[in-house]
Amino acid sequence: MTRVFLDANVLFSAAWSAQSGLLRIWSLSLTRVTSPYAIAEAERNLAHKRPDALERLSTSSVITSKPATNDHFKTGHHGVTETVFV
Repeated sequence: MTRVFLDANVLFSAAWSAQSGLLRIWSLSLTRVTSPYAIAEAERNLAHKRPDALERLSTSSVITSKPATNDHFKTGHHGVTETVFV
């Protein structure tokens, strides 16, 4: 399965608008991967620039996953922990 890393910019842009074209990523047959750092940066920037969009970041329309288990956390390069959304 193809893995796609979602950096803070992608998370931020997807949450910015309910009509964001980036939301199509969640309809594709991909393994979406991000890091706690990317999520924190997207949350921080949305809180500052568009607080009403924070809910989209935390709801299924943006970050959709089954509840994370230890199986969903893997160590990436340089010891960075990645969160895998399935």
